[in-house]
Amino acid sequence: MIMITQSGRLHLLRFFCVLFVIVSLATPCFAEETMAIIVNRGNPISGTSEELNHLVARIFLKQQKDWPSDISCRTYDREQDSLEHQQFVEHKLKMSEGRLLAHWGKMKQLSGETPPRVIRSSSILLRFIAKHNGGIGIVKQEEVRKLPSSIKVLFTF
Repeated sequence: MIMITQSGRLHLLRFFCVLFVIVSLATPCFAEETMAIIVNRGNPISGTSEELNHLVARIFLKQQKDWPSDISCRTYDREQDSLEHQQFVEHKLKMSEGRLLAHWGKMKQLSGETPPRVIRSSSILLRFIAKHNGGIGIVKQEEVRKLPSSIKVLFTF
């Protein structure tokens, strides 16, 4: 039978507390937030949820360059470490970041296509989408209430 002294218990407790803090800090904990895919209000796109998800993925990956209404697509992404980008890639493209980078390498070699333009600021993103009928981008749901009248939500996820 092992006997642990009072001071030994305190050391053991302190060790596990420190270990818990280290593991907690090392583990990324991104809260799942609702995101919105936004487009210019002049874009007449509509469809079922499944159709829109498929279409948006094709447009983002530049496998389709025009909307079904023959409006040229203007795709805008967010920074790679942003929650908007990460959730879009995971939930809508259903890809890892590595697989997405491999896709863009292949697209560059085969057709010269490059990834969508990265926009850091939501306010700048809104200006670009408002300006271009084919504009599409990703914002957090909380930013939807700030949308100008020239932009609409295509869907949320």
